[in-house]
Amino acid sequence: MHVYSQSACIKCTAPLLFSSHFMRTPMASTARLILSHAVVLLLLLLCAAKPATSGGWVPANPNSYTVRDLVQRALEIYDVSPYNNHQSLLFFLKGLVAVRQQRAPEIWWRIAFEANYLYIFHGGRWEKVLVDATVVLANSRDMYPRIFWKPFIPLRGQV
Repeated sequence: MHVYSQSACIKCTAPLLFSSHFMRTPMASTARLILSHAVVLLLLLLCAAKPATSGGWVPANPNSYTVRDLVQRALEIYDVSPYNNHQSLLFFLKGLVAVRQQRAPEIWWRIAFEANYLYIFHGGRWEKVLVDATVVLANSRDMYPRIFWKPFIPLRGQV
């Protein structure tokens, strides 16, 4: 017969959580079962995740590292301002800071970049414009807007 204190098996002088006696209790079996199921579920989720390497829709929070990484690789963000509904912006920058602003019925993001300029393809040529801008990301009605991006390598003379 073993006598247990609050933190250790007195006979074995082992911590209670690591004691072989503790692992035989129903509570420990349930904990191990839950832990093993959690590990299996995590592995399944990791295997099902598809990296965004060939371009496409990426659900993302603009404050996250994922978006910062995508911006470094060149983002295509669609500006839905009244001025031009089809204007696309290509960013070649080192990072961004985005703050969520709610304006009914859309979610707008105030984008501030670390670099001083961004390049925009307009009228068949690249134009260098000031960075300070407010843009709406694609599907901005969602809580986490989706960003359409694709790999982009500028040709000589474009940037």
